[in-house]
Amino acid sequence: MTALVNVYRDQLQLRLRSVTALDLVSAAPASAGTTSNATATASPPASAASPTTSPTATVIGAIKADWVDRVVIISGTIATADNVDKTQRLSVQDATGGIPVVLRDKALSGLSPADFQPGRAITVTGPVKLDNGTRTIVPEAAGAVKLAPR
Repeated sequence: MTALVNVYRDQLQLRLRSVTALDLVSAAPASAGTTSNATATASPPASAASPTTSPTATVIGAIKADWVDRVVIISGTIATADNVDKTQRLSVQDATGGIPVVLRDKALSGLSPADFQPGRAITVTGPVKLDNGTRTIVPEAAGAVKLAPR
């Protein structure tokens, strides 16, 4: 991991490279003449040769193409939802980015297309796949999708 810290227009910038998962970033705004504390912790990169089999909670923006078959847990908001031939295709967004999610029979168990409304909070657990070069999460198990109450 490489970290670059600088100040630009009175704002502290932190850039991290080769980070696979960012656990926490927080900063309290500082008033004039005071300091602000910011913290960040990162996990070391996982080997591409041995994908993680247990789910990894992560932000969407941290998911990379070499995470294929790694099981992740993401939380965000449904941006779009399309029901096509027993398959629900979603776009899920968090503060760091967006990612397509494809739900098939097992993952849709107990859910209906009407449950997937834009703006509704969702948590998804599933492996990262590449669909025509696009990172996509394709949950394979019942219970892999948790929706916030309406």
